[in-house]
Amino acid sequence: MFEFPIEIVALLTFLMTQGVKGLLDLFDKDMTGFTSALVAVAVASLLSFFVGVIGIFPIEAQEGIIAAVQLIGVILGGFGIHKTYKGLSPS
Repeated sequence: MFEFPIEIVALLTFLMTQGVKGLLDLFDKDMTGFTSALVAVAVASLLSFFVGVIGIFPIEAQEGIIAAVQLIGVILGGFGIHKTYKGLSPS
């Protein structure tokens, strides 16, 4: 059965949450405080849901689905890394 290690889930949750924040910043939407916590919970829940649901698909289809979800994770993670780096660098 496919499963992410807990460290990877924590890192993906952080980076994807930062990525969602970065995307919302592009549209001048502020996501701080309680909203940020809700997005982090939603991202972690979606990752857990994905791990559970992937098992119902045939092995051949799982590889394509995992690749698609990884692509989404990489894109959101890229936004997250950019937002985190931008927050750490001096103005």
